[in-house]
Amino acid sequence: MDGGQGAAAVRPCAMTSGGGPADILGEAVRPSVVRIGAPGEPGGAAGKFWGSGFFVAPGWVLTAGHVAAAGGEETWRGAAPVAVTTAEEEVLDGELVFSLPAPDAVRTRAWPFPDLALVRVSAAYPFDPECLWLSDRSTLAPAPGCGLYGWIEVPGGGVEFHPSVGSVSGGRGGHLVVQGGQLRAGCSGGPVVDLERGAVIGVCKGAESTGSVATPVTALRALCDETPAGARVLHEVLGAHDRYHRDRLLAPGECWPRIQPRLGRGNGTFTPELRTALYELFARLPAPRTAGEVLELANEARDAVLRPSYNVREYRPRSWREGAGLLYDAHDGRVPGGAGAPGMELEAVVVYAAKVCAALAWEQRGPADALDALAAWVEETGLRVENEVIRGRVADLLAEDPRAASARADVRVVIHPELSQPGTHTWQIELLRPRGHHRVQQVGGRAVARSRLREAICAALPAALDLGDAFTHLAAVEFVVPRQLFDLPVERWEVRTSDGGACERLGLHRSVVLRDWQRTVGSPDPPEEEAAVREERWQGVSRGPMEAHPLLPERAGRRQPDELPAAVGEFEPLDRLAPTAVPLHHAGVSQGAAARAVDAAMDAGYAVALWLREDPSGAPSTGGAQLELVSSLLDESVQAAGLPARVRELRRRGEEGNGTEAACARRLSLLYDPPQRQRRGAGPLGEPRRRGGPGDRTRTGR
Repeated sequence: MDGGQGAAAVRPCAMTSGGGPADILGEAVRPSVVRIGAPGEPGGAAGKFWGSGFFVAPGWVLTAGHVAAAGGEETWRGAAPVAVTTAEEEVLDGELVFSLPAPDAVRTRAWPFPDLALVRVSAAYPFDPECLWLSDRSTLAPAPGCGLYGWIEVPGGGVEFHPSVGSVSGGRGGHLVVQGGQLRAGCSGGPVVDLERGAVIGVCKGAESTGSVATPVTALRALCDETPAGARVLHEVLGAHDRYHRDRLLAPGECWPRIQPRLGRGNGTFTPELRTALYELFARLPAPRTAGEVLELANEARDAVLRPSYNVREYRPRSWREGAGLLYDAHDGRVPGGAGAPGMELEAVVVYAAKVCAALAWEQRGPADALDALAAWVEETGLRVENEVIRGRVADLLAEDPRAASARADVRVVIHPELSQPGTHTWQIELLRPRGHHRVQQVGGRAVARSRLREAICAALPAALDLGDAFTHLAAVEFVVPRQLFDLPVERWEVRTSDGGACERLGLHRSVVLRDWQRTVGSPDPPEEEAAVREERWQGVSRGPMEAHPLLPERAGRRQPDELPAAVGEFEPLDRLAPTAVPLHHAGVSQGAAARAVDAAMDAGYAVALWLREDPSGAPSTGGAQLELVSSLLDESVQAAGLPARVRELRRRGEEGNGTEAACARRLSLLYDPPQRQRRGAGPLGEPRRRGGPGDRTRTGR
């Protein structure tokens, strides 16, 4: 739906009469919506009309990616300006700063999702633009009443403002489906405004085979996944947006925080005026490092007001303001007990703001005066809340140590054997939250060969880790794999950080352990006697001290354990060892006698085991010395709960070194597979409650 292509006579869609939201908002929106096009002669009118856009902050215009890309390669590279024409016919110079996706990555005529672009308007013009209010909600649809705005060409070469009214629902691909409204050529890049809330929820994309579609403004978060520079631009734009609206509220005259209460939809006790003040204070602070920081504090606030945790899958919050949006208006107030449940909105937001202030102050992130101002807002606003328990906790919340209060999240990667295609695997990634709550974040498509697992999973992991990492906590990763993949070097896999920057090796930066697919997914409900044995062994290593024991028994005259015959009863000693025993092995365990010994160990209920894979550098094995070093880990850890962190520390210490310790660090694998039951404090990876999955009805042998 590009402008300037076959423009025909079009009558503007009449706005709803009777003083409704469309009437109230029509004149407020128009001054913010601009025309995007080619530059004309210096000092003259703009050139060819490409489409629409709108001011979201002084100096910043949001539009559709394909509208900005109409200028060609020079515009994409910033070598040629973009003409931005206001409703008052003032032509400003603009520069394309970011496009999602990048224009040179587009290989089809249909511009792919998310189809957004940010244009920076030159500060050389003494121009004070009207800026629209961006929604802070994570769930934008359904929205039964929406205004669709843009500019269209009319016969005779003129251009006029085109308002329309429709409704919006969510599309499966993350886009918004527009129903009932008229999106004419030229409207692409214009705003989609929720008429009940007075907030921009989308950017008009155009007409497709399935109907008219728009891009949700939440898709702007993808800037943070592009490059660190993209994250800085998003933070700059949102900060400028929130400062602008606070300044307008402090001045006389009409502004969005004054318009919103007149639209007929109450937002509870967290009023537009309070939102505007709080978001401007948030704008003074450094941006969250991860989505997990926002979600963690928002969920703690929800817990404080007895609301269930909120989980994000499609979108990951990138600003502190979005955390407040999760607390007062995330689900439209239409889900019983949901995030928009009325009555405690202000209490939840005050708790959240106090936790943001405390967490940043504890880490000394952000200017002291900005943190003091936020604390003052919390104290003042806390006096307004009706709940006296929350009112009395404000001072304690502001002094709270986030390390003691925070509920951490970890990540689980489940690799399933594909029984219909031997040698291939499907996979999924889950976010594990405290008290057994977890959510599937991503599911792999078709089954892939073992050689392609690393590429597929590492491409998907950053999004999940971004939700789990928060402040000083780095999400641990547990890989639930079939036993034939126990030698997969998952701790050496590299993933990009969530901001699209450098790669990190998993096992050097976070705890990485293995779990047994057969026990965790294939047969998650063992017979009562087997469950009792597993529980006894887990309690033994949990109490400690742990004791090292060879996985394979020594036999007279046999120096190589893999030469042992597969005789009945050859692994009986594993059954007889004390519950504090931890099997160790100097080589891989995916084949031969070691594989059979692992099967026996699993049947005997062991929850913890250590072994050394083949050295990736090709260095010769010094099994005895390395096993002695591994055994010392058990003495140092004493209890099983400390073992994942000690293994990570060994990997980090030995990564750059030489000798026995470095060789051991490169080869070390840790099985950490406690019984599955809903409990807290069972170790750094937690213990999610039982969950079935592909292959639940079968056990996989070797």
